[in-house]
Amino acid sequence: MTREDRWLVSLDEVMAIRWERGQCRLAMSFALDQTIRFPEMCPSCGANAVRPQVHHHHQAYLAFVNALKIIVQDKGGRFLLEFGAIARRE
Repeated sequence: MTREDRWLVSLDEVMAIRWERGQCRLAMSFALDQTIRFPEMCPSCGANAVRPQVHHHHQAYLAFVNALKIIVQDKGGRFLLEFGAIARRE
């Protein structure tokens, strides 16, 4: 038997975006209404690998968050994120 769970989340319900640094597992949360700036140096391990100029995926993170901010401000419709999980029972 298989069961599928689905969750719909409105962007109005998103409190913050959480980013975790892979190497040292530092976690930082940013509210959508604040300016998102990655630190020049990691506060946990001191590495300078969190600069968007060095790592292109950080530029993608910032673009994603900025897109979310624009969508949240748009009052012309509702944008929902849909999450799903499949649980299999044997």
